[in-house]
Amino acid sequence: MSDATTAARANLVSSTSTVMAWPVAEHSSYGSISVLSAFPIWPKSGMDTMSVTLDMTSKMYGGSVTTRGSNSVIAVQNLRKSFGSVEAVKDVSFDVEPGQVLGLLGPNGAGKTTTINMVSTLLRIDGGEATVGGFDVRTQPEVVRQLIGLAGQSAAVDEKLTARENLELFGRLYKIPRGERRRRIEELIEQFDLGAFADRPASTYSGGERRRLDVVAALVAGPPAVFLDEPTTGLDPRSRSELWDTVRSLASNGVAIVL
Repeated sequence: MSDATTAARANLVSSTSTVMAWPVAEHSSYGSISVLSAFPIWPKSGMDTMSVTLDMTSKMYGGSVTTRGSNSVIAVQNLRKSFGSVEAVKDVSFDVEPGQVLGLLGPNGAGKTTTINMVSTLLRIDGGEATVGGFDVRTQPEVVRQLIGLAGQSAAVDEKLTARENLELFGRLYKIPRGERRRRIEELIEQFDLGAFADRPASTYSGGERRRLDVVAALVAGPPAVFLDEPTTGLDPRSRSELWDTVRSLASNGVAIVL
């Protein structure tokens, strides 16, 4: 990861303001998937900074910001995916802006995970368009991966390592310089209240602690977009509440979130 990319992300995180309210702005359906959007109340300055950050990223990679919404971090238009004769995703469209939380709702098999996997570059797109930060998911996947964090249905942490060691591992995989990596890890541990178990092996964690670490690990590189696939599955009520606090904290720092 380049220093310029790290600086752009840090600029995004440090420039945003606290969420004041979460009114539901939109609830619409596309095929068997429903899209539920919650917008925080944002000051105009946060939006301006996001536009600047995306412009910086486009210059670094030689791309251009072409999202339909002027402030969209994630833009999806008529997304489609088939497995043989089964049409898993049909014409799904949505935009996600900085600090917005967008939920994909639907029964098992509706195509929610398939949609997330396509937009996060894990699965080939059959039709339609998807961009993150203005970069095309199909033609520029290596750039898109630098701009997203992903926490799948199963925790991706190493249970033999502590939370701090897991975050260190993710930071090294992202090739974040050592000094910046250590600073970022301490920042995340404090911000998401991991201190009580940061130095215990993950094998000793409760389900909620393990899931919280999994989400935080997706944030090590400071991505402007995060995908959380069924983040509260299997958690007790208290752990679910703590996880939603984590999601609110992410949104308050300007991260675009898809659930």
